[in-house]
Amino acid sequence: MFRAGLSHKLFVGRPYEEAAGLLDDRHYARCAAATRPASSADFSPTAPPPLAASTRAGTGYDPDKAIQAIRERYEVANETLRYTLPRLLAEDTCRATIVRLREAGWLDWQILVALSNAAWNWRMLQAGIRPGFGDPAEQMRLAREPETAESREIPLDVFSDTALATHTLLQTITVAQHWGLRSRQERAGEEAMRDLLTRRYRYGEDDIPHRDLLNCVDEGGRLRHFLAGIGGE
Repeated sequence: MFRAGLSHKLFVGRPYEEAAGLLDDRHYARCAAATRPASSADFSPTAPPPLAASTRAGTGYDPDKAIQAIRERYEVANETLRYTLPRLLAEDTCRATIVRLREAGWLDWQILVALSNAAWNWRMLQAGIRPGFGDPAEQMRLAREPETAESREIPLDVFSDTALATHTLLQTITVAQHWGLRSRQERAGEEAMRDLLTRRYRYGEDDIPHRDLLNCVDEGGRLRHFLAGIGGE
């Protein structure tokens, strides 16, 4: 039947040339000369407002787990940046970088994670470990290894604007994975995952009482604990 042309007769849509040819040229001339009637001069079409991005709590979000993870990040930063952080805050360029991150909406614990990860990468390179390769247990040991007075001094250029931009991006991806989210490749400066986490996973709000990042060094140049003596800690 199809070979005999049945499908041709069943098609609803007609080729443009055929459909346009159903009416003569005079019809199209009248359409072209038509004007909007005066009664329609005040007509304004209505449209619903655009849908806003959802701010409902994301699937799997648990405020208790979020707060516990933040507490651990402050604790880790206290140990792994014990001597490096006072040096960073004493250097004008590094301090300005931290100020810029805060002005861009990054919370203290998020900045500390970026600093800790930059330091961690440097320590792995010094140990001959490529990030993402080698023994995961050894990498995690280096990630949490307390910094002491005898530890090798980390060059401050490790914490450049470019490096910290990379580590803040990687941090959002890690936090997203914690909540069961999968990331896609982002364009530079897009911050799509950060926006999602902020809207639906309280990424820009969840925090605990802590010592201010820019005022966490005592008169003797020693790092003061971020949580000790703060908010009942």
